Amino acid sequence: MNEAMLRDTGSSRLQPLWAAGIAALMVLVVLTVFRQTTLDMYGIWMRSGTFTHCLLVLPISIWLLWERRASLQRVGFAPAALPLLFLAAAGVLWVMGEAVSAAVVSHFALAFMLIAVVWLVWGNRAAKLAMFPLAFVLFAVPFGEFLTPTLMQYTAKFTVILVRASGVPVYQEGMSFVIPSGRWSVVEACSGIRYLIASLMVGVLFAYLNYRSAKRRAYFVLAALIVPLIANWLRAYMIVMLGHLSGNQLAVGADHLVYGWVFFGLVIGVLFWVGSRWREDDAPLPAVSEMPAPQGSGINLRTAVLLALALLTIALPRPVLSWLTNLPAAPDYRVPAIQPAAGWSTAVMNEAGWRALFEGQRASSVQVFKRGTETVVVQIAYFANQSPGHELIQFANRLVDSQDSLWGVITESNVALPTAQASSTQFQQAEIGGEGGRLLALRTNWLGESSATSSDRSAKLDLLKSRLLRQSDDSAGVVIWTPLNSSRAGAEQTLASFVHDNWAAIQGALQHTAQRETNRK
Repeated sequence: MNEAMLRDTGSSRLQPLWAAGIAALMVLVVLTVFRQTTLDMYGIWMRSGTFTHCLLVLPISIWLLWERRASLQRVGFAPAALPLLFLAAAGVLWVMGEAVSAAVVSHFALAFMLIAVVWLVWGNRAAKLAMFPLAFVLFAVPFGEFLTPTLMQYTAKFTVILVRASGVPVYQEGMSFVIPSGRWSVVEACSGIRYLIASLMVGVLFAYLNYRSAKRRAYFVLAALIVPLIANWLRAYMIVMLGHLSGNQLAVGADHLVYGWVFFGLVIGVLFWVGSRWREDDAPLPAVSEMPAPQGSGINLRTAVLLALALLTIALPRPVLSWLTNLPAAPDYRVPAIQPAAGWSTAVMNEAGWRALFEGQRASSVQVFKRGTETVVVQIAYFANQSPGHELIQFANRLVDSQDSLWGVITESNVALPTAQASSTQFQQAEIGGEGGRLLALRTNWLGESSATSSDRSAKLDLLKSRLLRQSDDSAGVVIWTPLNSSRAGAEQTLASFVHDNWAAIQGALQHTAQRETNRK
């Protein structure tokens, strides 16, 4: 193929209507080929109040492009070859996201593909001019919920600080706290993630429309991030104080949410009012050089080749993913009983106790061990031939459900505990308490052989490696806990001693489970 054929020289230009029509058709092709990813995103928009604003992103992006139509026509539409590389990279990203069921990766890949096909059809000059409207599509990706636990912690912390500063005594335990007039809990809806994400999107749009200098835009976007965080802390504090001062007659039912949104709306309104005082939208936009309109449609051999290559690039990811994930059907698995080390013995399981949450496991087991007055429980959830809903790392698999009224995570940290094999294993350590009692738990992800990590990200990367190499992806979630009846130091010592003595036996049971042919029922 002649190299000059694919070079963006501006000699091959499309008529504006043809450029718009072909770009829209290519967007439709991407959404159709990756329709499941498209439907997944749409489903999240519709069922999650956090991402309802995403429904407005595409209409806003189209409106912004329409507003720039005169400038776009002046620079002309000359299909470019460079976006093919961007499109291919987005396809690879989509395959990786789907291979490990990392939905947010797949969603970003889809958004990047939409940007790439418009860039390819319109060319480098037009795409540069339309950079913001095209990049605005990224706000359609439902992203950011991973911040919810952290935001909940900060909301609880600052609410307690402000309530105490108001002269009200507070007893705090994790996300819950008690004041003389009643008990309050910070749940996911109190985290402020909805305010933060919506404020960021609207703030970026406001900054683009009202400012010309990069510095002013950056300052306003930063304010759009900081202000809703502080506003949410004040909102939570005001709701608690309203309830307390009114004898729990106000801000404890549906009006709880109403007060929150009204207060947030006022704060954001003030933010935009202040920001509008430094607006620069009356300043002229940078001039663009005009190119003469082409004769006819402008479609020639070079353009046709680029479009054909783009369609081929769009079509490739699905069969590649099918090949990577076309694994043998998972056999039945059974986790054998763990044989405890000397000094430890097995005991009868109490079915009414706490359990970590796991879904989609191929096999599971729960065992109780005793040594004198010490009690330790080991829970194993075994995963293999992982697929959506049958993965070790997924949102449903966690220590405590945020809506659980009996249990809640009070503190979390990472620890490395030595084992009898003169090595250490990484665990996430959590103190869990509530109306159900108090306990200290260790959680880790076993990744086969002698590998284990407390990092969910590392576990996902290990799964991706297994997918790309088409290797076994056997792994397990291991949770070990003991009642926190007396001191925390005593519970930590009990768990450390148990891990030191019995981690080899736990790994032995998991490795035995991984021998598929000998573990068929």
